Formats: sequence, C-alpha cells, structure tokens
Amino acid sequence: MSEPGPVDVAVFVPGLDSGGGAEKTALVTARALADAGLTVTCFTDSRVSPGHLREHFGVDMGNVQLEQLPSPRVHRRLPRAVRDLVRDVAHVKAMRARVPGLFINMKFKSELPGIGDRSWYYTHFPHVLHLPTRSGAHAFYLRLVAAARHRLLLRGASRFIDTYEVVLANSEFTREHVHRRWNVDAITLHPPCAQLTGAAAADRAKTILNVGRFQADGPNIPHKRQDVLVQTLADMPDLAADGWSLHLVGAVGTSAADRAYLEHVRTMAHGLPVSLHPNASHELLSELSAHARLYWHAQGYGTDSDRHPEAQEHFGISTVEAMSAGIVPLVYATAGPAEVVQDEPDLTWRTPAELAAKTRALLDPERWTSWHERCRRRAEEFSTDAFSGCLRELYASRVGPLPAHRRGGG
Repeated sequence: MSEPGPVDVAVFVPGLDSGGGAEKTALVTARALADAGLTVTCFTDSRVSPGHLREHFGVDMGNVQLEQLPSPRVHRRLPRAVRDLVRDVAHVKAMRARVPGLFINMKFKSELPGIGDRSWYYTHFPHVLHLPTRSGAHAFYLRLVAAARHRLLLRGASRFIDTYEVVLANSEFTREHVHRRWNVDAITLHPPCAQLTGAAAADRAKTILNVGRFQADGPNIPHKRQDVLVQTLADMPDLAADGWSLHLVGAVGTSAADRAYLEHVRTMAHGLPVSLHPNASHELLSELSAHARLYWHAQGYGTDSDRHPEAQEHFGISTVEAMSAGIVPLVYATAGPAEVVQDEPDLTWRTPAELAAKTRALLDPERWTSWHERCRRRAEEFSTDAFSGCLRELYASRVGPLPAHRRGGG
C-alpha cells in the first residue's frame, strides 16, 4: 500500500471525543474547504468514525479524510511537560510528512508550530505563554523544557504563535485578549452555528433549555454553572406550579470530579421539574430545541471577566443555535454571549434574582413573540453558510483561488 500523499489542507483537531464547540468548528472548517474542491485531512488523536461525528455533532464529513496521529509510548513518571513535548514532536513529524499547503491549528491551548506552506491558528481563547514558577528549581526545569521545545519544534522562531501567518479569533472578546496577551492582531471569525428548526409558537412547551458540558469547577475553568440554574428554578416555585421545566443537556467530562459534579447537580434537581440529559444525541437536542421557549446561560457567573477571562463563555455556539430555533435566551452579561445578543439589557443578567425577574417578564406572550423573531434573525448572521463563506473568502485572499472557482463552479 502506498503512503498517503500531500494534502491541500491539514486541520489539527485532537480531542474529538470531548464533543465541544471547538471541535465542531474544526469539523465544519474542514468540510467547508473540502466542498470548495480542496483535499482536506483532519488529524486527531483518537479513533473516530464519520458516523460518530455525524451522530454527535450533526456534521457530515463528506470527502474529508480522518487520520489518527501516533501516540508515542512515554513513561508515566516523566514530567507532564516532557510527555507533552514527546507527543507534540511525534504529531508534527506525522503531519509534516503530508506536506500540507495550509495547516490550520484548531486545538485550544496548542503550542504546535505552523507546519504548512501557510499556517493559520484559530484561537478559542489565548492562553498565558509564561507559566508562574514555584521555585528556582521549577524555573530551571521550565527553561530547560522551553529550550528543548524551541530546538525540536520552533526552528528559530521565538514563540509558537509567530510561526502563523493568520491568527483567527472566535469573538471580539477573544480578539481583544489575543492582542493583550500575545500582542497579535487577530481576525474575528465567529464559529459556525447550526440553524435549527423550531416549532410554531403555539406548539412550544413551557420549557427552559441549557446546553453545556458537565464539568467540575476550578480556577479559570469555563464552568457552565448548571448548579446556579437549578437553584434559580428552585427559588421560582411559581414557574414549577405553572408547569415550567428545565432541561440540562451536555457532554460529561472524563474525570471523577466531572462525574461527581454531574451527580451533585442531579441531587440538587431532585424533586424539581428538572431533567438532565448527559451525553445526549444530536437528535434529542434538536427535539428539545424545537419546542423550548427560553434558554438560560450562566457561564461566567461568580467570576471577574477582567481578572479571570478564561472562565467566561468566549463565544457561545449553543446560545446562537437556541436562538436559531426561535428560543429566547437570557445570558450572563459578559464576553461572547453578551456580544451575541448585542448587550441587549432585556436578555442579559448578572444576579440570579435578575435572571428570575427577566424570565418572568418573558412569560408575557407578546413580549416573548417580539424577541422570538428578533433572535431568529440575529442567529442567521452566525450560520454555517455565513462561516463557510467567510472562510473561503479568507482562503482566496491569503492562499489563492479555490479549485471550484478555477473550474468555474460555485
């Protein structure tokens, strides 16, 4: 069997089993460029099938190839930074062998260098480049690992980000922090958001929806705060008495702490009209979205957005998808979701009491109907078609004409 040949585009997207918006953005990126006539391979670190990706993300991979990167054997007792370096060297070697014309790094916090003829870096949020040290020995160890990384991977560049021709940001909030932390001017390219089909207003249930990963809390963790939402509903017995319910949908993290958090939320929800849907299918989410009236979002609550920007929702794909289905959102008033709803005061909140008050205001049918139409129109600006069009225009301006255009196609 012959070795795989060069590819027009290599998309680096490990962690496809985590099931988040970052991974979906990478898959849609690959599909959009493949549909434009380019040969595209997604490089990931686990064995996944197109059927699984279609089931979980709702994305048909079409002509996109999936390739699993090597997993080098490294002794577990070695320090984490050393193990990461060995893995990164193996990944870079494997992808360089495919001679990508364009390399797109879609991994959050990745420090792989750009390895294509041209290289783009999609920023979900810029991480801190210089880690704090705990002691003189720790500082020496970090300098040693950094020197090895520079020699083995960066090939003369001072920083990994300097090996990328184009840096993209998923929101204006992220773009601002890319400049603050990395002193790089990024281009905002909002993630692709599916445009869901919603039922008519008369067929809507008295349902509040939330979509987000069930993940244990911690410093600067992008925690979805389902606990806050359950407590807010518990403090609104009038909603339960009127037949309202809350549905929490999301993937479950892999750690014991993540599973413990899920059980904590389940315990909080006992006796309340709350349904938990861990690791729900795309079909179930679509069904719930089609009939829900309101969407609650809480990520960022309890944190300072300037001091802890990592803890905020940096864009908010789930919020946009809910809006596309005609659901009216109430979002925590920072970062990406506030940007999505254009800082509209009727749709943003900062305290659970304010969330409750604005929820009650939206129980008025005329008020809900007005926002329902406005939210659907706003969501169209973040559609997959809009994203794909912007991506192809960027490719044409930075790399060259797309094959479909050279053939006279669309």
